[in-house]
This record gives sequence, structure tokens and C-alpha cells, in this order.
Amino acid sequence: VTVIIKGHDVCGSERTYEASTEALPKAFVDGTTWSGGSVHHPYIEVQEVHPGEYVIITVSYIKATVAVRKIK
Repeated sequence: VTVIIKGHDVCGSERTYEASTEALPKAFVDGTTWSGGSVHHPYIEVQEVHPGEYVIITVSYIKATVAVRKIK
């Protein structure tokens, strides 16, 4: 699964998230976990809910959430 979030003046630069059956990373491809805003109120964020099993990507500027789960 690949999620690409286009860059925008408000949200920050473009971010890409990639997951596979072997790996469900807790960060974007570049190693960051958030962009835009501040660390306490980011505009784009990856949150690991259950390590290696469930990740949520939030784009607060457009009120969007993408959930990525590994199903066994």
C-alpha cells in the first residue's frame, strides 16, 4: 500500500507512506512521523496504534484519516 500526500503551503511538503505484508512502518518513507504545524499539533501525522499491525495517517487540514491494518 502506498499513500502519497501532496505538498501544500499549509500542510508542508509532500509525504509518502509505504507498507507491505512484511512491514507496516511507523513513519513516512523519509523517516518523519509528522509535517506542518508543530509536534503537538501537526497537520499531517503517522501514528502507530499497534506496533507492526495498525497505523493511522491523519491529514487534519482536510479532515482525512487513512487506517492501514495488517490482517493475519
